[in-house]
Amino acid sequence: MRLAILSVMLLAATLATAQGNAPSKAECEADAISWNVSPDGLQTLHDGPMSITEIEARRLVLLHCALTYTPMQESHYRVLAEVYDHAYNIRLMHFLERHPEIQAKLLQDDKAGLR
Repeated sequence: MRLAILSVMLLAATLATAQGNAPSKAECEADAISWNVSPDGLQTLHDGPMSITEIEARRLVLLHCALTYTPMQESHYRVLAEVYDHAYNIRLMHFLERHPEIQAKLLQDDKAGLR
């Protein structure tokens, strides 16, 4: 329960911070166009030179654009945010595979009910 509350608070804080310098609709459109990933480019996004920090930053901007300009509906912002989210998760999975001691701790905590 605490984790759920913490997650909601973190999301609210992230969105509140993002609103301080919220992108305009035109900026959202320009970002979505320039950050678009073709199906052939997915592997490059997963394994390429872009840092995980940049992947997460783009995902948050696109999610903010989706929530601000296309709430409660499927949009190209949301779809593209999911592409970056997937790339982030692939990088995280690769990290856990390279560090079995951390993966073991994750599994141990999960078995103990820590989410």
